[in-house]
Formats: sequence, structure tokens, C-alpha cells
Amino acid sequence: MHKTGATRYQKFLKSEKAKTKLKGKKGLPKGTNVTKTNFKVKKIVIKEQLKKHDNTEVLSSRKLNIKELLSRLTHFNTNARMEALSGLKELITLHRHSLEENLGNLIHGITPLVLNVEKVVRRESVKVVHMLLSNVDIEKIDPFFDVLSTYLRSAMTHIDSRIQEDSLLFLDILLLCTPRLIAKDFHKIIPNFLDMISKLKIDSKQGRTLTVNLNSQITSVKWRVNVFHRLQQFLYKFAEQNEVYKEEQLLNKTTHTFDALNKNNFPLFNPIYTSICTVSCFSSKNSQNTLISDEVEKFASYVETLMPLLFEIWLEACPNIKSDKSIESVITEDAAILLKHTLEVISLLWKLVKHFNKKYPSSMIQNTFTQRYRSLFSQHFVASFPYVTNIRSRLPKNTELPFEDIITDPKLVAENLEICYLYITINPNVNIKSHQAEVMSVLSYIEKHFSNHSQEQITMGQHIGNQAIYLK
Repeated sequence: MHKTGATRYQKFLKSEKAKTKLKGKKGLPKGTNVTKTNFKVKKIVIKEQLKKHDNTEVLSSRKLNIKELLSRLTHFNTNARMEALSGLKELITLHRHSLEENLGNLIHGITPLVLNVEKVVRRESVKVVHMLLSNVDIEKIDPFFDVLSTYLRSAMTHIDSRIQEDSLLFLDILLLCTPRLIAKDFHKIIPNFLDMISKLKIDSKQGRTLTVNLNSQITSVKWRVNVFHRLQQFLYKFAEQNEVYKEEQLLNKTTHTFDALNKNNFPLFNPIYTSICTVSCFSSKNSQNTLISDEVEKFASYVETLMPLLFEIWLEACPNIKSDKSIESVITEDAAILLKHTLEVISLLWKLVKHFNKKYPSSMIQNTFTQRYRSLFSQHFVASFPYVTNIRSRLPKNTELPFEDIITDPKLVAENLEICYLYITINPNVNIKSHQAEVMSVLSYIEKHFSNHSQEQITMGQHIGNQAIYLK
């Protein structure tokens, strides 16, 4: 019998034994394959939690002081930031005496949250800033207002449209609590309004073009209404800062009526002559002229940029121009709200133009304004005049926004009268023959709505009554 297979196997074993052997396996002795359950424990000590607060220190309901709450505002967790903001609200409400000594730290800690990614954090930070500014004198806020203004401008021009929308809420708070301080930053903030609704043209042409944000949850018309509402409030505070309305009050008090039954006292001097005029002994005439020219030129440049945008926005909202002058133009409710705020902005710009023209007669800013925009105003607003709207029924909304425009008058009497006033004032020397249709349209509307001579109508039309006489 052949032994080939056995021989081959023996050769294989021999070759395997000749190979270099690695470390062989070792078996565990019996009784040692047991899991050890004993372990060591060490204390984790957080020194900050062991600190004892003084009895006089201001603490929140969670036993945290202002410094600890401010440090938690930079926490990565949203809930931690919200809890810190609620703790600061509690301290501001219950311990107002501690605000002044920590005012700088509070402003520097809370204000950056208006740029936060989370909506709830942004809205809550605006509420805390409102509470803070409402409980502190404006003189003590003045040294820190640059911080508030800087973060406001950063939010208004932020790349995230949601942060831009909430920046208007922050602006509302500053207009309400610090109107004088924000009016001083007029030339810093007004360009940001332009950036919110427009952008510079790419080609070589000068000027700006309107922008549309497709990612926003609100329509372009509503977004522009929100911006124009704040712009109108901002221009109003700037006009108050420049005492524009005081000048109008002085002009309205020039007529005195004699009453034979009562004692009459009439001043024999013009009250404007008694106003205080401050002259700096360190300023030269040349430097004053430079400041004057800079102020007027800056404002004129803003007007030159803003007015075409106003006309263009209204043209987008109401493109159809009626052909029959006897028919009223029906516009949507959103367009009616836009018309209201657009006219308010134009009216405030006109008042400021008259103020600067009176203050600096050599600037000729009023003459330039009337020559440049009277035909455009007639083309875009008076051509389709008067306007009416259809008010849609709406359900009550639970909203956190500080304002919501609602049109209550479908005939838009206030807006149409504002158009009449602006048309008359911007066209002081109108040629009735060449503009007969526009003049008759304006005059007939005024006569129609003031024919009853009710007290409410007379009060509403006092600012246009005298101007309309010159057209006749």
C-alpha cells in the first residue's frame, strides 16, 4: 500500500515546525476570570458655586448676581441665555438702585444679543433693553449710546433678513426712550434706511435701485411699510431736535383777537428777537461756513437719493393710472398703508427742507426741491388722485410687534388731503392754464370735503386752507 499521503502530511508538519514561532497562547488559570467591581471616587469641586454672596448683594430668585447673569449671556445654549435675560429683567424691576453702577456692563452685555441667530433671544434682549433704558435717566445713558447706535446700525445692515426685521424693534425702543440721542446720530443712521430698501447701481450710473428679498416671510410692500414707518418716526424726532415745530407754533401765534369783556395783553416785540443766540469765541467765520455747507449738503444728498426711491416704490405698488379724472382710483389696502407712510415721509422732508432753507438762505435748497420734484409728484400721485380702498375684514391677531397699521377710512380722506397740501406747497407759482386739470382736481376735492364746515373738518384742513386761496 502506498504511503504517499502520509509522507506528504509528515513533510507538511516538519515544514511547519521549522518555521519561526510567535508567542504562544496562554490560558487563564481557573478562578481568575472574575469581573472586579471595586472603583475609586473623586470629588468634582466648582469653586464658583462655593462662593458665598454678601447679604447686601443684589441677587435674582436663582441666587445669581449681575456679574454671573451677564457671563451666562454668552453661553452656547439658548435656554441658558434666556434664563439669564429673565434674571436681569427681575433685577431691573426689583432693584433699580443697582442699575446706575452696573449700567455700562449691562449695556455692553445685553446689546450684542440683538444680533443673535435665535429669534427668541433677539426679541427678549430688546425687551430687556427697553426696561433698562426706561428706568435710567437719559443723561446717564449718553456715555454709552455709541454702543447702542453701533449695534443698531449693524443689525439694520445685517446679512440675515430676520435680524434686519428685528432691528426695527430695537429702533422703536431707542426712538421711544432716547429720542434726543438718536436724533444726534441722524447722519450715521439715515444711510442704513436706504440700504434696507435699495442698493447702489452696479453700472456707472449714479443712484440706487430697489431690492427685493425673496427669502423673507413678509411681502416687499409690507417690508417697505415697516421701514417707512420707522423712517417717518426718525425724521420726526430729527425735526423736533432742530425745533422745526417750534417755528410753526410761533408763526401760528401771530394773530391776536381783541376781547372787550376781558383784559387784553399784547406783546409789542417779536418773540424771535428774544431768543438766545450762542456764538463761540473760538470759531472762525470760515469754519462756520464749512459746517453750514456740510450740514445742508449732507441733507440735500439724502433727499436726492430718497425721493426717487419713494416715487419708484409707489409706482410698483400702484402702476395703473386712470384715464378718467372723474373716477376715483381704487387701490389695495397694503397700497393704502404704503401711500400713508410715503406721504408722511415726503411731508417731513419738505418741512426739513423749509427749515434748512430758512436757516441757510444761500443754500437755495427749497427752490431746488420744488423744481426737481413738483412734476414727478404730480405724475405719480396727483395723476390718479383721489384714492380709495376696500377694507377687508380681519380676525384679531396676537402679535408681539409694537404697531400694526390698519386703514379705518376706505375713502382715505386724510391721505388725499395730504396730497392736496403737498401739491399746493410744492407748486407755489403753478400755471393754472397749463395745469388746469390737476389744479381743478385738487380744488374740487378740497371744496367737496369742506363744504359742510364742520369743526372736525376745519381742524383737519387748517394746514391747507390758506394755501388753496392762492391757487384760486
